[in-house]
Amino acid sequence: MPPKFRFDALLKIRENEQNAKKDAFLAAQRRSQEAFDALETLEQALETERNDSRAFRTGAALDPNALRARQETRRRLLERRDEARKIYNILAEETEIKREELNEAIKETKILQKLKEKDEERRLDAEKKRTQKELDEEAARQKIFERRRRENAKTENDETA
Repeated sequence: MPPKFRFDALLKIRENEQNAKKDAFLAAQRRSQEAFDALETLEQALETERNDSRAFRTGAALDPNALRARQETRRRLLERRDEARKIYNILAEETEIKREELNEAIKETKILQKLKEKDEERRLDAEKKRTQKELDEEAARQKIFERRRRENAKTENDETA
């Protein structure tokens, strides 16, 4: 079994943090999109109200009460739109902050993953060198054994001759 990466626990923590920050970013992005959609809906309601007001003003008789009611409706829509715009801007800024936090977490995780890969490469390289050293030692022993065997065979041949 290969030795454990010494920063494995830290890598798992960083990966968990990255996942949590990703979830937070996605939630912030979703809230920001919802606020944008609400703002767009109010913008469309304002545009519809403007068109209705133009049509109303071109009518034959202008009723002052109806005109005041339209002005009050327009004022409320403008207030709601301004509030929705403020909320959207706040949420969009929060989303960008969450994006930056996520990017930083991704960088930290990638650094540890690269370190783990390099550690694994070093371990494999050391194992390869150890294996090669063992093979070289075995080859040297084999060579010495063969040389002694030849010398012994030569000595025996010389003695019998």
